[in-house]
Amino acid sequence: MRKKQVLQLLTMLTATAAVCAGLFLRHQPMEVAAVRVAKGNICRTVGVAGTVCYTQETPVTAMVSGMVDALYVIEGERVTQGQALARISGGTAQEQAVLALMTHLDDDGRSALTQTLAEGSVLRAPVSGIVQRVATAAYAPVQAGSIPMTIAAGAPEIVCLCVPADAEDVRVGQLADISTNGKHCGYATVASIKPMIAESSSAYRLILTPQDGLTLSPGIEVEAQITAEYHAQVTTLPLSAITPDETVWWIADGICTEIPAQIVQTDENSAWVSLPEGISVVNGEFDRCQQGVRVRIAEGTP
Repeated sequence: MRKKQVLQLLTMLTATAAVCAGLFLRHQPMEVAAVRVAKGNICRTVGVAGTVCYTQETPVTAMVSGMVDALYVIEGERVTQGQALARISGGTAQEQAVLALMTHLDDDGRSALTQTLAEGSVLRAPVSGIVQRVATAAYAPVQAGSIPMTIAAGAPEIVCLCVPADAEDVRVGQLADISTNGKHCGYATVASIKPMIAESSSAYRLILTPQDGLTLSPGIEVEAQITAEYHAQVTTLPLSAITPDETVWWIADGICTEIPAQIVQTDENSAWVSLPEGISVVNGEFDRCQQGVRVRIAEGTP
């Protein structure tokens, strides 16, 4: 009998200890990662791709037939008006014809013919600009009247296409960050935005004007990040601290409480929220949070 009573007493003590341990663990604060509402910048961008064009395309016409003896420029090279682009020789047949003609001319006539042939054999830039296309090569034949080169002149512009949803956020005068092959190369300004005149297309055509210091070769493809909205020094939180229901778990006096995030605007990483600067909220792990539960901010979090 005494042995049975002792066993019952031990069982009761064990159960009591288990209950106490459970209550102790239940009231232990849960450790969570947290972040503070802080001042920051919100920058929302619209990404588009475009091609560099020039408002004027000037052909370079060969004045004589022959063969390209020398090619002095390449595509994308900037040239000035009158600069030599290539030299063309007339070939053996033309040389023989010229020699025969010169035998019938006086000194002044021979001098004038020599000067005319020399001027005609050098292909020169009719305007200042950028060599847009070279349709010939060294030692290639050229016909008089053909167009072996074209020069892009006038003002450069970047022509982009934009879907209607993004076009709604784009305005004339907005700044765009321009890059080629993922490398930043300068800035441009939105000059115009108009719908495409085509029944099969709902896209918009954007024209960007490169700012001073940005030189782009005609025909190259670029990426543009247009700053649609920019707000400096507003109260922000990382998107990881906002629940799918657009709420936050506010930590005050060690108690976790769910409240509306009051989002004003977002970008790729952050949200502008109408919350007091400096308060702490749970950063992720929302499935562990419950209304009124005691929490402890994990070490290493601000």
